[in-house]
Amino acid sequence: VRVLCEPTSDKERLKAAIGSIRVETSTAMHDALYVAAERLKKIEGDWRRALVLLSDGLDSGAGNGGSKRSYEDAERLALEADVRCYTIDIARAGSTIMAGEMRGYAIMPQAVQT
Repeated sequence: VRVLCEPTSDKERLKAAIGSIRVETSTAMHDALYVAAERLKKIEGDWRRALVLLSDGLDSGAGNGGSKRSYEDAERLALEADVRCYTIDIARAGSTIMAGEMRGYAIMPQAVQT
């Protein structure tokens, strides 16, 4: 998991992080969710904790470059840390369910331009 941007409310840093995203052949999505929830949990104070997931909704699976942690582990930590997960589903592959389970919502673009 590569962290492109630490938790921030700085819109310019977020835009730069989003602009630096590169497509890869394997996805450790559950690990990424877990790491994000872990970092957000450490933030002290009365802040709203949210993450935005841009994904095809698939995890490559252990041994295939996928996650070592399960989706249930990531979900449990996100709920414990009061993190809301907002997903942008780039392949309509299941992020809607995940967003609902983590008290967020999903956006499904009609077409993804590359």
